[in-house]
Amino acid sequence: MEVEIKLAVPPTVPGGPGALFERLAAQETLAGFPLGAAQRVALRDTYFDTDDGTLAGAGAGLRVRREDGRTLITLKVTQAREDALTRREEYEAPLDLASLREVVERIRPLIGPGTVPFAAFAAGRPAGPLEPVLDVRTERIVRTVGNVATLSLDRVLYPGLAPEPYYDIEVEAAPGLADPAVLRALEAALTAAADGHLRPEGRSKLERGLALLRRR
Repeated sequence: MEVEIKLAVPPTVPGGPGALFERLAAQETLAGFPLGAAQRVALRDTYFDTDDGTLAGAGAGLRVRREDGRTLITLKVTQAREDALTRREEYEAPLDLASLREVVERIRPLIGPGTVPFAAFAAGRPAGPLEPVLDVRTERIVRTVGNVATLSLDRVLYPGLAPEPYYDIEVEAAPGLADPAVLRALEAALTAAADGHLRPEGRSKLERGLALLRRR
């Protein structure tokens, strides 16, 4: 179960979103917890759905992620959402034939009996009942927050859909430590660091991207 706080960083934040990210990348603590060394990673996500958006309609998101030479398959299903805090059931594994089969079996009631060819899916092409619906690029700064959470500072790009990047802050609880009070304390500390300019962002990157697609 993934439990996270997600906050949107508006352009009005003092100094701009980029400057806030650099300050947070240099801080030593957050809400009294030590922050680990900042790591910068580049992510490319390709999201899949049926042609009629069955997965999105069920609160599910299926993606292939390319990160530092690794390729991962991820399935998330939203369970609950309250302001900035979201709980999702999550399956993630290196993309191979076995992990694709596992995911397909989990979503079979939604996508029907069609075969999902591995080569086409891994290449980001239409694969049986699934087709690529969204491409998202993320420039991420990651820091551990003690042993309780992971802080991600995301500059998110939607090629061909939005001329300017979106800036998000995500705090994901460590496995087995999904205490909402701790996450809320971290949310409050981040909001204070941004002089109150942050706002809850309940939408996932996928949901926001699909909204941008509908506006075209």
